[in-house]
Amino acid sequence: MTAPLTPADCDLRDFAFMPLDATRLLDSDLFALSTGDEFKAALSLWCKCWLQIPAASLPDDDRVLAHLSGAGSKWKKVKDMALRGFIKCSDGRLYHPVVAEKANDAWDRRSGFQEKRANKTNRQQRWRERVKEVSAELRDLGVVPPMNASLTSLEDILRQAKDADETGGRRLRRQLREGEGQGEDTVAKATDASASSDKVFWDNAKSYLGGPSKGSLIGKWCRDFGKPETANAITAAQLERAADPIAYVQGVLRKSKQMAEEFPM
Repeated sequence: MTAPLTPADCDLRDFAFMPLDATRLLDSDLFALSTGDEFKAALSLWCKCWLQIPAASLPDDDRVLAHLSGAGSKWKKVKDMALRGFIKCSDGRLYHPVVAEKANDAWDRRSGFQEKRANKTNRQQRWRERVKEVSAELRDLGVVPPMNASLTSLEDILRQAKDADETGGRRLRRQLREGEGQGEDTVAKATDASASSDKVFWDNAKSYLGGPSKGSLIGKWCRDFGKPETANAITAAQLERAADPIAYVQGVLRKSKQMAEEFPM
């Protein structure tokens, strides 16, 4: 006996659309030989078998078929023509080869769509996890991650923060080695070097935002939002190549403050 024409788990009940090959149908013996009632019953069974499990199959039970076909008490009259093309397979169900061909194609496309959707979900999950990981590393380095920054921007900020942390650490260790035994004088030099680096950053920030006159604006941001947060916001604006850096920095600072208020540490 013929094996089932569609997989046992072929479920197309959420596929309301069933392809209909009009040319094939109009050239078929069914169309040429059937009466109106027979054709109506046959077409009803095609549609009903599309929504069965497995798709393209029907139970071999006259009472059920009479109901599914809509023929009711006329079922015995229309049965032979209505079931034209259906074959009984080894699982005991009736399959229509043409409908099965369409069902298998739809099932393959559905499986491919589900795989793509699962892959997309996995990619999004990996992206969210990476954002959390990078943000956590930034916080460990004392950097507040800018709100709504892209993953690329966050990774750039992390790279710069690590480089700065590593460079500062090497400089301090070198100065401590070179000035071993000089005590407070060595620490003072290291502090002076750090202050010099800090000054370079803020001078560059003023230049980036429009010149020395922006110093008062930067000072206000530092008072209102904190110095580290302001530095992070300016860095984020530079990385994003913001068209209006002042508006961008203000937006980042407001969002960071709002987030800190909603989710206090």
